[in-house]
Order: sequence, then C-alpha cells, then structure tokens
Amino acid sequence: MPKIRGGTLLWSMIGNMLNKIACEKKLNSVREKDREIPGLKSPLGTPICKWMKRMKYLAYSAHDTTIASLFSTFGFRKTNYDLDGYPQYTSCVTVELWRDKNVGQLSINVLYWKPNEESFVDITKDIKGCEYGCTLNQFVKRSEVYRMNPNPEKYCQMPLFPNSTTVSPPITIIPTSDAPASPTAVPASSRASARPTAENVLFIFSPLVFFGFLLIEKKLC
Repeated sequence: MPKIRGGTLLWSMIGNMLNKIACEKKLNSVREKDREIPGLKSPLGTPICKWMKRMKYLAYSAHDTTIASLFSTFGFRKTNYDLDGYPQYTSCVTVELWRDKNVGQLSINVLYWKPNEESFVDITKDIKGCEYGCTLNQFVKRSEVYRMNPNPEKYCQMPLFPNSTTVSPPITIIPTSDAPASPTAVPASSRASARPTAENVLFIFSPLVFFGFLLIEKKLC
C-alpha cells in the first residue's frame, strides 16, 4: 500500500527535484537548442526547462489520507508521524532540497508543519534511511522501493501472487485532486527568513496546502 498510495506522490516530488537540477545545468548551455531535455514536457505541455527556469515553489493540494500515505513511504509506524489517526486539517509537509555552496553537495530536509503550532518539526532523521542526515542520492536510493515500475497502469495489472495465472483487466488511471497544482511564482522570502543558515533560496518546489519542495543554497561556517 505505501507504494501504491504514497509512492506516486513521493516520486513526483523526486522527479521534479531531479529535473530542476538537470535543467539548471542545461540552462547554462551556450547553445539555445541544448537548453532542454528531449522528450520531457511540463504539466502545461511546455518545454520542461523553460517551465523550471523560474520555478520557485510547486504545490500539491491534498487530503489527510494523502499525507498519511506519504508518511508511510518515510517508514513511520504511525499514520500521523508520531501519532495514531490522520493528520489534521491544514497540516503541511515540506521537502527541502539544499545545496552546500562550498562543495556543491545536495541534501534533503523534511519538515512537518502541524496546525496551530508556531514552528515546524524537523522529521528528517526519523525517515528510514536518513537517520544520520540525507543527501539527495541517499534519499533517492532509500525511496527506490516505493517506485512503481514500469508505471502505475501496468503495475496495477500485475497479479498479487507471482504463481497466479489470473491477470487483472486493464484499468484507467483517473486524475484526482492530488495532482500537482499549476505552478505559481512565489517570492522566496517568508519561510527562508526563518532559516538563518540559508544564504539565499535558489528554487522552491512546494505544495500549496500540504507538501513543499525547496532548493536552498547554504554556506557552512
């Protein structure tokens, strides 16, 4: 169930982060025709790197069950991080992508914003596989088990038991409200100001209501 319910969202986030990094390199290309990734389009149908160029914040509007499903891919034993029951209304999970300005290493921070609380809870080290911090490569590797290969449609047609000869009929995946919202340019100021270790914010991927992505550049002391 974590793979089916939470894996799609998790890998949507990871895919966007990897595309943002790839596009950043492409956009530095001298030749205009080399500034795109062949075959990749944005949700709007435009070239992916042109869409990513000014992207600062990508939002996903979701339900409490969606957050619980995401938590299951983090390896949490409870549905609401450290509590039983579903996450409360207006809860928010922010996945931040940081870059060390000195060595260029990319790392992941995951924050949980509970309703009616003034600050966030850093839940990164509670994620299975990230107990001692999490580079982007580590995060991708530990998340591989939740990736549906080759795609959701074919995965859902696979038999539950390997020796079974029964094959499920083809299904149609219908988009839901959990699909990524249209990107909106958001100034990288409000939440970045609460993070004194961040020298500046380069990119922000984040969900409008419940989930977020940040690519932040920092300089270590």
